[in-house]
Amino acid sequence: MRVPRCRLLVLALALSPLLLAAAFIAGCSGDDGGPEASVTASPSPTPETTPTPTEEVSETPVAPPTATPPAALKEFAAFGGQVDKAVKDRSTAFFLTNPLLTDIECPNELMDQCGDGPTPTIISGILLGAWRSEAFPRTLNDFGISVGEYLAKGPRLRALAADQSGDDTFYYAVTAVDGDPESTAVFSYKESAGTYRLYALIFAPSLGDEWISGTCTDCYDQWMLWEGAGN
Repeated sequence: MRVPRCRLLVLALALSPLLLAAAFIAGCSGDDGGPEASVTASPSPTPETTPTPTEEVSETPVAPPTATPPAALKEFAAFGGQVDKAVKDRSTAFFLTNPLLTDIECPNELMDQCGDGPTPTIISGILLGAWRSEAFPRTLNDFGISVGEYLAKGPRLRALAADQSGDDTFYYAVTAVDGDPESTAVFSYKESAGTYRLYALIFAPSLGDEWISGTCTDCYDQWMLWEGAGN
């Protein structure tokens, strides 16, 4: 029997809500009809850290170069420039200008300059000797000869130091021939009347390395490497 077209249309409209509902349920369900599976994000991999190598510690402490002079050496460092130039120029006259003289009374059996005369006399000069041993004044002429012989070897200013442990402050200009620590000599100064005056020349062959490297703690309490040492 033929169904009229209008009835088919009514029937299709009546079934449309059911078809839409079925399509919605099918679209919200998984392939197996169960609930949609939850997704867990994988954790980000932890970057590997490279171990930092341990620095080896030197057995012999060496004081590093000092960019800023210690307090006691701040002004002496400016004077060090004059010492540096005099050493390079081998200027004996510089070290004989305005020294701080030491007097010794003769007769004195330890002073060959006293001679054998019994008459008391006073000899003035600049102290000359070895570190941690006796130093005796030498006349300007004799001292100049000793300084000239040393400067002829070609030493250079290596470091500056100061010792404030006693009543007086001593300032040291440390010189040595390149590659020869046994040639180390220390020009010792004291401040007087607003300037630095040479007080003694001390040779320190047995402690050359310590004077040059800043590790002679019994020699001074402040130390700095001279900028441009060895040039």
